Amino acid sequence: MVTNSPKRSRRSNKTVAMVCGLVWTAVAACIMAYLARFRPVNIHPLLLAAMVFVFGAPGIGAGWMIMRSYTLERRPLRYILIAAFIPFAFIWYYLERAKDKGMIDQVR
Repeated sequence: MVTNSPKRSRRSNKTVAMVCGLVWTAVAACIMAYLARFRPVNIHPLLLAAMVFVFGAPGIGAGWMIMRSYTLERRPLRYILIAAFIPFAFIWYYLERAKDKGMIDQVR
């Protein structure tokens, strides 16, 4: 009978999280490449950059927040739900959890 040690299973959890993040990034890149064909012609570049930030930053930030909370928090579900349903929650997570404690003290 072969049993997995906790160290091995923890490593596999990080691998699963990394693969999910990479798949999510690849899907987002494909969607962005598809939608790039529909760029309006008469839009100012600064307005376009602001729109990309306002609509793109929450998704990228939520992905980062989910990745960090899954790999470093004791109970990541609450942070994953916050990231999924509150836009720009990653700013709060960075200021309150990642920046103050350095995320090194929070390792399990």
